[in-house]
Amino acid sequence: MTDNVIKISLTETNFLTRWHCHVCGGRTEKDPVLAEGEQDLGPSDDGKGRDYRTVRVCDQCLKGADGVSLDQHLETFARQLEYEAELTRAMIGKLQVPSYAEWEAACREHDEAYCREVAQGAA
Repeated sequence: MTDNVIKISLTETNFLTRWHCHVCGGRTEKDPVLAEGEQDLGPSDDGKGRDYRTVRVCDQCLKGADGVSLDQHLETFARQLEYEAELTRAMIGKLQVPSYAEWEAACREHDEAYCREVAQGAA
């Protein structure tokens, strides 16, 4: 990765959803304008260009409501991610999960029970 400054600009969007904040790990609101930029990740794997990723900053980080700097938020979030990575690695080889078919059947059963309840309520 390069040491270049990541310029964050205000960008209009027509897709109103809550986006991940790369500074604090929180979420944006469903706002029509987002604070976004591109982080240069360096040469692409194919060697023919560069790789970039979108970096997003939520309204709460912009506001600085808690008096904490963006760099402090980044450091705290990085520590949280490192801890989550440790917890995730500790699960390797230990998960016993239902099959996809079992999950599908449970969803079907739930939907059928819900439809019966609705039908009984309408009667």
